[in-house]
Amino acid sequence: MHIKAVRSLKRTVEITCDFNKAGIACSITHLPTFARSTGDVVREMFQYGRILAAIADNKLSSDITVKLRPFGLHIDNALAFESVRRLVAGAAEQSTFVWLDMELPETVDATIDFFKRIRHEYPNCGICLQAYLDRTDNDAAGLLRDRVPLRLVKGFYRKHDIAPWRDVSRNYERLMRLVLNESAYPAIATHDLELIATAKRLIRQFNVERAEFQFFYGLRNELARELARDGFRVRIFIPYGNVWRFLLDGFSTFDIWHQAQRALGLTPQL
Repeated sequence: MHIKAVRSLKRTVEITCDFNKAGIACSITHLPTFARSTGDVVREMFQYGRILAAIADNKLSSDITVKLRPFGLHIDNALAFESVRRLVAGAAEQSTFVWLDMELPETVDATIDFFKRIRHEYPNCGICLQAYLDRTDNDAAGLLRDRVPLRLVKGFYRKHDIAPWRDVSRNYERLMRLVLNESAYPAIATHDLELIATAKRLIRQFNVERAEFQFFYGLRNELARELARDGFRVRIFIPYGNVWRFLLDGFSTFDIWHQAQRALGLTPQL
């Protein structure tokens, strides 16, 4: 059991097709996740254009996930916003959904701002929030007043203000109940077996039709298939591209210890 990254879009399409046949949707993202120049932003737009074309041409049950830094957030805020807005607009033309993923704590305000401005024009997008940040209580409450699509994760980066990890799990469960009740499209993105069991019970108890479990490709594949057979909505997150550059770019910011435990399957609570 380990997280997998795929080298090519062609292989990503093949994997997505296989999951779709099992009744499982996918979410495709491109690696790496950091732009060094405006040229990198242009190349990123090109890659996501290829992804959208592949989804349409192959009639895939898949959305896409994007982060802001590959679109130049740290270089030029206006460039990043317009690039992401154009991408969401292009996705809307073919009825493809877009998740705005969350990154470092210092990018949270910009991500929420981008999301609100873009969603006002294009409703085919949702946002991710992280349970290991204290601020997420207020962020979730504000966003869910409009019942927005919301993906809840524990968190991927080293810099966070809720610890130890069992406290993150408790906070996730509390936020998960809110998201399931208030989001028009709640995405429960966790590999924590106890939280998954709780979510299954709540989804059935309150008949939350649009609730969806989301997993990294390679980490809970068999559980994903089991959940799909049991009638739950399931989506597999598939990153493709240059995984080595992704790891090098993120080494100083990723929560390496918890991600290693997660990748190796050493604990069911990650």
